[in-house]
Amino acid sequence: TKGIKQTISSSKINIFVENEVGILENIYSENNIKFVFDKNDKAFEIITSYHGKNIFFHSEIISDTYLKSYSRIVEEMFEELQAEVIVLIKDGEHTIMLMSLGDKENGKSYDSYDYKALEEIYPILFTIGYLLKNIRKQKTTMIVDRELSMSKIVIESLLYNISKPPKSLIDIEFITKSSSGLGGDFVDILRLGKDKFLIVVGDISGKGLTASMSMAVFKVSIYTILRNIQHFRNLVIELNKSIKENLPKGTFFSGVFILLDTTKKEMVFINAGIPIMLYYSSKFKNVSQIQGEGKILGFVKDISKFIQVKKLTLNSGDIILAATDGLTEATSIDGKKFDISSIEKIIKENNEKSSKEIIDLVFDNWYEFVNRQIKDDVSILVFKLP
Repeated sequence: TKGIKQTISSSKINIFVENEVGILENIYSENNIKFVFDKNDKAFEIITSYHGKNIFFHSEIISDTYLKSYSRIVEEMFEELQAEVIVLIKDGEHTIMLMSLGDKENGKSYDSYDYKALEEIYPILFTIGYLLKNIRKQKTTMIVDRELSMSKIVIESLLYNISKPPKSLIDIEFITKSSSGLGGDFVDILRLGKDKFLIVVGDISGKGLTASMSMAVFKVSIYTILRNIQHFRNLVIELNKSIKENLPKGTFFSGVFILLDTTKKEMVFINAGIPIMLYYSSKFKNVSQIQGEGKILGFVKDISKFIQVKKLTLNSGDIILAATDGLTEATSIDGKKFDISSIEKIIKENNEKSSKEIIDLVFDNWYEFVNRQIKDDVSILVFKLP
């Protein structure tokens, strides 16, 4: 609940989980809610029958056509829960958990940004709901198997639910592979305006389920913090604080944050421990490493004095590649370390090709080098200016 409250600044959280007879019982309450929901509860029936909708704002009651028809009944439900938001966690069409959120701690109203944040963490909430429901039934073996399955859904949802910019602005591709199907590597692309984008490539420390959940929380934190900052470097400062305050002790993030302006053809970036970032200059026909030094997030409480903001002016045909340490630290079957110069050669010799073709060539070269055995998570991103 701490992570949820941090993400959307909610003051009160209540959680109801389905028991063995189909009744949703309160298992966690921050305002001493004691009642239950059964299948005959009219308000519960109304919102669970709303096809395709799982997140309900109190403010929607008078504006939503469907809810407006039952405004009095639904209003009473929000009042009883002392809620401003109700989230239904469903397995198919069947509700297994209900979570209510009270007023925001900052006094503001919930808005479209909060709705988006809740959509982002919904896969995590689903996993939690499923586990809580089955723990109550003590189906231990089933829980372990389903936990892994649901966590993979979390990973796929958060990794690949990305709206790529149109190729007329930027040709961008990425690939993320995990050694176990679960991991902390990820790529994110957020549109900040008509021609401005935030690109993040990185790796949350840890393995398996723990890393995947930390990755999910960290990714949502990026979106949330962006709403409240004015300067690029403050994003990294606040994310470092978020890791220290909200993720398990010993969690670190190594990666890069890129602010790209496709109109000005300019990128500003902060290295937060990314091991490799290559730049192909179409003007000089060469490839160089530009990552420089960077401090991994999560080591120190205040990272502000370690942040270096760098700027690069780009030209049409220029290419950027960024990758996590799964690429740079890979070894062959006979113990040889992967040679980055082979990647530089691929980019230089294939600079006329698309980002998709380049990233496929890079990954295939690496994959053959490790004898098709992925021992560590790896993420690679390539973008090219048209």
